[in-house]
Amino acid sequence: MVKALRRACFGRGRLQRVAADDQGRMDPRSLERILSELNGPVLISAQAGEGLECIVGVSQDISFGKVLMFGLGGIFVEILKDVSFRMLPINQKDACEMIAEIKSRAVLSGWRGTEPVEVDRLADFLCRVSEM
Repeated sequence: MVKALRRACFGRGRLQRVAADDQGRMDPRSLERILSELNGPVLISAQAGEGLECIVGVSQDISFGKVLMFGLGGIFVEILKDVSFRMLPINQKDACEMIAEIKSRAVLSGWRGTEPVEVDRLADFLCRVSEM
């Protein structure tokens, strides 16, 4: 499965999926149709495997300057708006606090048979994003 992401009118990403065969080849007509509908930059990547979906972003705030956002993906961010923010740059302590303050943090410990998330590695990732 391959996905193409584009920014829609209100800044939300719109995901288009293009099926691939068992050898990873895509139907060129399907991909051509999707690309012809897109206006602007396109990100095409292989779909990630199993795991917990997170959202991480950096934006420019009028009052605070550059800020980092972290949360769990899917319904946690889309419906529950369960995210944490920090002014940049952040350190390891800040990153751990961001992870700990989301309401859905219990999911990171392993939930319904899922593997627990390595919180230290996730915090390291947030710090690396902060340095970009």
